[in-house]
Amino acid sequence: MDEIINELILRGFSDVKKIQSENFGDLLEVYKLNDVELRLVISKLDLAIDIRKNNNEWFDLGLVKSFLLNETKLNKKVPLLDYQILIKNSLNKILFMFNDDEYKETSIALKKMELIRVNQMFGL
Repeated sequence: MDEIINELILRGFSDVKKIQSENFGDLLEVYKLNDVELRLVISKLDLAIDIRKNNNEWFDLGLVKSFLLNETKLNKKVPLLDYQILIKNSLNKILFMFNDDEYKETSIALKKMELIRVNQMFGL
């Protein structure tokens, strides 16, 4: 996870929130660049990364990855290495998706993908 944090800081993100559980080692960190935030959550050794714009709803970065790569299997767990590669190679594309002109379309597409993922996970 340090590689992800270092890449975010290198790209101009600042650490705006950090909460760590003393008992379980769970961690929540939020990094911000302009009006885009990335939230990193480690819980029981699982990593989740979410993104949002202007305090709107959070979107799973795994779905953003699937959107960028035109993946159809949306219920896969994203390994740490995939997150590292995504942020290193595609952060500019992701930030473009969350800019003022693209955000509405991005939000609609990701919400549709969330529904597809739920159907894939639970066979609805």
